[in-house]
Amino acid sequence: MESIINLTYQKSKIRYFSTLLVSNLIVIWTCIIFYSYNPYYINFISEHAKNAIIIIAIFYSFVSIYSSILSVHRRSDTKGLIILKSVSKTLQNLCIILKDPNSMSEKRIVQFTKLEKHTLLFSLVKIIYIPIMLNFMFNNLFTLKGNFTDSITSFSTFSLIDFFNVYFFQLVLSIIFLVDTAYFCFGYIFEAGFLKNKVKSVDCTYSGWIFALACYPPFSSITSMYFPWSSNEYISFGDNFENVFFRILIIILLSIYLFATISLGTRCSNLTNRGIVITGAYKFVRHPAYISKNLVWWITLIPVLKDNNFAFLSMIGWSFMYFMRAITEEKHLLQDDEYQEYCKEVKFRFIPGVF
Repeated sequence: MESIINLTYQKSKIRYFSTLLVSNLIVIWTCIIFYSYNPYYINFISEHAKNAIIIIAIFYSFVSIYSSILSVHRRSDTKGLIILKSVSKTLQNLCIILKDPNSMSEKRIVQFTKLEKHTLLFSLVKIIYIPIMLNFMFNNLFTLKGNFTDSITSFSTFSLIDFFNVYFFQLVLSIIFLVDTAYFCFGYIFEAGFLKNKVKSVDCTYSGWIFALACYPPFSSITSMYFPWSSNEYISFGDNFENVFFRILIIILLSIYLFATISLGTRCSNLTNRGIVITGAYKFVRHPAYISKNLVWWITLIPVLKDNNFAFLSMIGWSFMYFMRAITEEKHLLQDDEYQEYCKEVKFRFIPGVF
């Protein structure tokens, strides 16, 4: 009798393991199919980014075996199964609403658990941002390789000022952008306890998602329809000495921006709380990346304003978007007691001693 019970128990564990593993694989490879056949991603994602996404999917698939074994031992669902349950509830709610639009007020909607909502939203964050950041990273990598080659071959043929303006400045910026996007790629792809970047919560507000997504492809193209983009880090400011002055200033500000990214470390991510960072750049202001990036945009707008007065209003629009990103992020993070204490210590959002 005992052997029959053990056999039944082992079979149930195998079935549960299979369910968990298949659920994970369905979610992973459905995303790959979506990227492969969606017209936007077909044109947007470079071949190197596409190959990297496939490698990540294979890696996630192998990790799913381990996570499924662990979940069987803990008797808990994997993220894949939680996501499928959440999608099933979403479809149920959609059917209820379509059959009776008044059903929302009658509380007939199937409710999500906190874990389901958290898992589904963070999965959406990863699905949206991983291809974007991978694409940015590979573009920055090849830009860096080209700038490095040009700098080496042209060093002896230019004066120091000309070399700085033409080659060195571009080389430094490509390094900054590459390191920044590489950090964010790592943060979106990898989440683990030993990395100290487990997601504590995800922003559930419409405003938080709207202002965050409006600043990145493909949604930024819609934003640009209302606020045409005029800033360009590589624009000329006039003579060589003016270029040197403003480009040194740009390098300083973008270095602060990169310092903020490095300060976040493995916790780099949008729309999530992965632990409050109170060191590095965040020791001085609460949003060092946003203010430094926006100041660079305003500086590079100077040569444009004399011929394009509307560029001023457009940049106000973009700065407002980032201001609202800061506000919505704080609204989310203030749910964490640690962030409340952090705000008491670091009182200023953007500029120390000012605001």
